[in-house]
Amino acid sequence: MLILGGLLHVEEDQWSIAPDLLIVIFPSVLGISFTKDYLNYIKNDTFTKRMALYRTMPIRIEEVVLARFLNIIICTIYNTLTLFTVLYFLTERMNGALTLIPYIGFTITLVGYSMIMSACYVYYELGYSGKRYLMTNFVMTILLLIVVIVAGVLNWSITQHLIQGQVQYGPLLPAVSILIGCLTWYAGYHITIRHLYRREFR
Repeated sequence: MLILGGLLHVEEDQWSIAPDLLIVIFPSVLGISFTKDYLNYIKNDTFTKRMALYRTMPIRIEEVVLARFLNIIICTIYNTLTLFTVLYFLTERMNGALTLIPYIGFTITLVGYSMIMSACYVYYELGYSGKRYLMTNFVMTILLLIVVIVAGVLNWSITQHLIQGQVQYGPLLPAVSILIGCLTWYAGYHITIRHLYRREFR
């Protein structure tokens, strides 16, 4: 609510960390479905046990990794439509800066960013233990927070620069973002597969 409040009530001539936190943190987890497996993966090491089971079955690792990316696509579509539709109608500041079509482009740009982050999550989710996955998520979150804080100290609004970039470059910005996201997925897919073939399950 604090983050949403920042988006709703911050004036144009004031800087607030809240919008940047929303833009940097939330899209990074758009591809995650917060199911029981995610809530218990540290205690039960769910993903490692599942991968060990898959290795005993006639299922190729490529199929497992591909299925995970397909699941991310579904979650990203659902979470993106939910989050950014609500934000569009609730956020006065955003509505004042972008009309519907540029806002869609702005959203697609953030989806590209989400794709980059989700490729990292898949690699550590399938390739390492639950504790290692938790530690990686923690470190990544801290790094993202540092980026937001540094931007704030420099009085450099990530949100406003993304909005300005969308207005200035139009469809080019989301197109480049999605292209980078797709290239990251392609690389992440093959890197994850190679790592899983080398991983030992006990």
